[in-house]
Amino acid sequence: MCLKPVSGTATFRDLDEDEVTKPPSQPNRPLRGAPLPYASAANKLPPHTASSPQPPPDPPRPITPAVRRRSWMEPPVRFWWVATLVQLVIAATFITEQITFYWRDNRLIQYGVAVTATITSAGDEHDTRTSRTFPPDSPCDIQFVWNGQTIQQTGVLLTVVNDTDFIHPGETISLRVDPSDPTTWTDRKVPEPLPRRLVAATIMLPTVLATVLAAYFLNRRVLRAWRYSQAVEYAVVDSTHSALAPLSHAVRCEPILPGMDRRLVTIYLPGRFAKPATGEILWLMRPPGKSQSWIAAAAYE
Repeated sequence: MCLKPVSGTATFRDLDEDEVTKPPSQPNRPLRGAPLPYASAANKLPPHTASSPQPPPDPPRPITPAVRRRSWMEPPVRFWWVATLVQLVIAATFITEQITFYWRDNRLIQYGVAVTATITSAGDEHDTRTSRTFPPDSPCDIQFVWNGQTIQQTGVLLTVVNDTDFIHPGETISLRVDPSDPTTWTDRKVPEPLPRRLVAATIMLPTVLATVLAAYFLNRRVLRAWRYSQAVEYAVVDSTHSALAPLSHAVRCEPILPGMDRRLVTIYLPGRFAKPATGEILWLMRPPGKSQSWIAAAAYE
């Protein structure tokens, strides 16, 4: 039997043997400021002792211009609008190239010097047999005389071959040559219609529309999370960099409150923030029904 002092007095009371051997009870949830089991056991990192930051305002929260700008920089949103920009750049480059070729052919047809060229060989094997015919889209080698000099070009694709369906070595074709550059020519008699040249660009329209809509709806989801979702305290497990957001901190967090889904969630903090320490408290919010799509309130304040 042992004696235990009674709180606030100098007297003692008897303790049963079971009370002496019974281990102290453990808290049923992590204390604020203490490391989470995942962080301390798996990563062996020291606890973070800073106090919890102030929570964001209660919903509905105002959507300011700064909030709108930040919502477009969330990595999932940014991926889709960057994909849209890339496709628009590709489409603009293609359209510019086709318009340039259209005006070049038009200028050559009007002002180019007429010459007669001979097909010296055709096909991938550069066959020179005049008895053999090839489809009109086969590569061929041609030569013509320009100012007393023989100009030869290999692997060219002809568009008009004397209105026939086939080409063969030894056949002659009419060209319009640029007076300042004999390697620039056209065998067309009229320019190819510009709409036909640009039809390939229309193939990209559905994909551009899809990426625009994806960016828009993801952005609306982020704004709804900021405006209407309740903020929940999470503790930082670790912080790294991600290829999806190389200028941001990819932070993995675990919930503090008991009864919540214990899966880790990943949020992105702008690079202007200091790298969060293990055990640091962050207030997170998520769109309704999207359990893994969390945002950090600090990035929007």
